[in-house]
Amino acid sequence: MRLSLVKPILEQELEATKHGINTPVMLWGPPGVGKSQIVAEIAGERDTRLIDIRLSQLEPSDLRGIPFRAQGGGVDWAIPRMLPDATRHGSHGILFLDEINAAPPSVSAAAYQLILDRRLGEYTVPDGWVIFAAGNRQGDRGVAYVMPAPLANRFTHYEIEPNLDDWVAWALREGMDERLIGFLRFRPELLFEYDAEQNPVSFPSPRTWEFAHRALRKFEHNSEQLSVSLEAAILDTLSQFGIDERFLNRDK
Repeated sequence: MRLSLVKPILEQELEATKHGINTPVMLWGPPGVGKSQIVAEIAGERDTRLIDIRLSQLEPSDLRGIPFRAQGGGVDWAIPRMLPDATRHGSHGILFLDEINAAPPSVSAAAYQLILDRRLGEYTVPDGWVIFAAGNRQGDRGVAYVMPAPLANRFTHYEIEPNLDDWVAWALREGMDERLIGFLRFRPELLFEYDAEQNPVSFPSPRTWEFAHRALRKFEHNSEQLSVSLEAAILDTLSQFGIDERFLNRDK
């Protein structure tokens, strides 16, 4: 699904928090296609607080909290400060659980209640906060576990695909180098070229084309550094198409 089609759905889910009818959303897709970026873009455009939590880096207690002895007996739980709090973070925002299927099953299990019931023990996600998540597909050779059915059933699912028109519209808004835009209009199949079986180190993707843009800005007046930096970002893979850095290292 194109990002231009997914974006208004995410925006509507954020708006739906005002009416209590929002649904958690899971974004699937290969690396570098803009899953995380589209969420950050929505937050920036709407001046909305974004809390980005990488579940793959957490332990179950990082979500559930740490137990401590309460006054008068019994046990209370210390609620993690990274979770949305209306007083600290505002009454509206986006809780983004990135790399969710790269998290070990024990962490995914701790997230079940948070995602569906919007609570963990005594902690409750503020009503104005929407939950989005993202992850790579299993065939993409990233670190990924099979998403357990109980967790998968707690989301609506959208698979992101790169699209040249969407990328060009974004590139024009962001002031990307016109040579990159012109080249990809001429060779649209190179916007994204990824073969998981080959396990490439660098490969063309919306993310690495942005790296190429940065390289042009930084090293354009040093042809040797430009050549090395473009190869490091993207051209290692493009060389199989008979293309080298000279297609960019020329006068506009």
